[in-house]
Amino acid sequence: MYKIITTPEEEAAFRGIWNKATAEAGWLDDPYYQEAVRYFILHNSHKNIIGTIEFVPCTMIPAEKINYRYSSGAFLKDTVWEIDRVTLVEGYRKKGFMKYIFKAIKHHYKTYQPEGYIGLMDKKFYDNIQRFCGSDLKKTGPVWRNQNSALVPVYFPVKEIAKRKKYLYYAKIAFYYSYLNYKKLRIKWVPGLKLRKVKKRIDMFFIKN
Repeated sequence: MYKIITTPEEEAAFRGIWNKATAEAGWLDDPYYQEAVRYFILHNSHKNIIGTIEFVPCTMIPAEKINYRYSSGAFLKDTVWEIDRVTLVEGYRKKGFMKYIFKAIKHHYKTYQPEGYIGLMDKKFYDNIQRFCGSDLKKTGPVWRNQNSALVPVYFPVKEIAKRKKYLYYAKIAFYYSYLNYKKLRIKWVPGLKLRKVKKRIDMFFIKN
């Protein structure tokens, strides 16, 4: 669950949560950009605020800061956004609630259709998620370290990956229905049939076979 921040009261609450997170990690905070889109992460059951995430258009960030953080000026365009101020409040960390943050990222992607995201990612989280993302998650520069934590500058070309995944599922569907026809199991293909309705069945087929 998530909620886009729209009021001054919500903005103040967001800053309060993030100020505590930066104090714990020992990092200096950045300026707040008016053009940023900020979300609360909400617990699915009791709807309490359990975290934050922010998206900033890279064109709003000074060029020297982008170059310094990510060792490249290639991200200075309106189709790339920086993901920042990501945190879960104490008591909700390492308990599976990162999935709510990913839902907020998915909502932002569907709304703004960026080419990619950049961000400074906690090194332990980076090491874990890279096992699943592989070369899709691109390290762009040296690791930032202090005595409390380490951050990895990364770029994630989300639009390219989404397009590739779409074509992969079309290929899987074609193979799957060819197999069904071979087995004399006929399922009528309806124009406009949504991929998500058959995605789980397709995945289970490839797991079992």
